[in-house]
Amino acid sequence: MADLSNMSIILCPCCKTENRVGTDLCQCGEFIADIKPTDPHLEENIPPQQSSDPLQTTEKKSESEAPLMCCNMPIPPGEKCCPLCGETVSLNFTVEWPWGDSSLIEDRLFIGRVPPANEELAMQLETNHLNISRMHAEIFIDEGKLILRDLGSSNGTFIENQRIKAFQQETLNSDSCIRFASDFEISIKKA
Repeated sequence: MADLSNMSIILCPCCKTENRVGTDLCQCGEFIADIKPTDPHLEENIPPQQSSDPLQTTEKKSESEAPLMCCNMPIPPGEKCCPLCGETVSLNFTVEWPWGDSSLIEDRLFIGRVPPANEELAMQLETNHLNISRMHAEIFIDEGKLILRDLGSSNGTFIENQRIKAFQQETLNSDSCIRFASDFEISIKKA
């Protein structure tokens, strides 16, 4: 067997896996063909040791800056992929509406026929979906997770056809299918 100890490697920026030079994709799916190889024995190429406590960081975060979360773990600052599952982590989510448009979810999105729901959405619902409550539900970002909460609607809110309890927070996954009342469906995607 060849001695690989003196060979250069390509360190995946997502999962930190060491890959052979000439590899196009890391095992996590990240494209790495254009990353400059490094010598694993040079001290400058060794990533700094991280604390065994995933919540402890050396950087001080502002109170309003919530950590990105994935797999119920905070993502280290500066990272763009989950170290456990390799999924690209982002706070950018879009909602795909049944009429073909999509909207970026910024902070909080209200679903309903009256304000504070978006004026265009409220008008669509008032015209075409009277079974949606005036203040039906809200979708918001909390600690890097996308949360759905039914606001006590009459006809219910459903995730993958399972009705959620009123006022209880439910974490959404990317590609979640959400239904409000009997026939108003939206999809959530990572932007």
